[in-house]
Amino acid sequence: HAKRLRAHVVREHGDGLAVVCDASLAIVAEVGPEDYRFGIDLPGQPVELEFRDGSVFVPDSATHRWPSQSRRAGIATWLETNRLVVVLALLLSPLALYWIYSSGMPVAAAWSVQFVPDSVKEELGKQTHSILEEWAFEPSELGERDQASVEAIWDSARENLALEHQHYELRFLKAPEIGANAFALPDGTVIVTDELVYLLRGNPDAMLAILLHEMGHVEHEHGLRLIAQSIGSALVLGAVFGDLEGLTEMFLGSGATLV
Repeated sequence: HAKRLRAHVVREHGDGLAVVCDASLAIVAEVGPEDYRFGIDLPGQPVELEFRDGSVFVPDSATHRWPSQSRRAGIATWLETNRLVVVLALLLSPLALYWIYSSGMPVAAAWSVQFVPDSVKEELGKQTHSILEEWAFEPSELGERDQASVEAIWDSARENLALEHQHYELRFLKAPEIGANAFALPDGTVIVTDELVYLLRGNPDAMLAILLHEMGHVEHEHGLRLIAQSIGSALVLGAVFGDLEGLTEMFLGSGATLV
């Protein structure tokens, strides 16, 4: 059965401790440093001694801290009980979050994309392309002549540029709800809508400018940066509010983020 008694703790040689009964002055327990540990250090609560046999010593004073406690625990207690520190934390936390979102996260995203393997980029491209086809796109209805004219501009641009990304691919899709547009996927796929080709018939310089613009997105990995920034922002919010359950879905749904 559980037994309670009033006692005090006496430090012995080194970090050894002796628990002495207040009434009889008999030594209830003698333990070495390996036989006890300190409980959680919380402001307003006493720090307990937890012994190997399951018994616990609870100090009378809620402010009592053990001399041999780690310095880190004492610093944490001071931070949590200092009013000035608490007020500064309340004021600086929103500013820190703003800086993370506006400056820190874009820089971290740009740095992190260099470590993304090509296999991930290819999977993102496939995933995004699949979503687009189901969402608002249809198979291309361009004639061979129109396709050949754009492909000639595309091939000429690639031959005259020293591009870091080697796996470029040009695709055509019909987009009646979106209209004239073009965009690039992380795996190097550049999609041009039929409507854009019709709009720029006879204007190869404008088509060249658009294709170069999309190649620039791939070369500078803007799509991957967008995903990295989105996931990083979710990590920060999850850490602040203690909710990380939705991160798995965000990783798996990166194609939807690109869309």
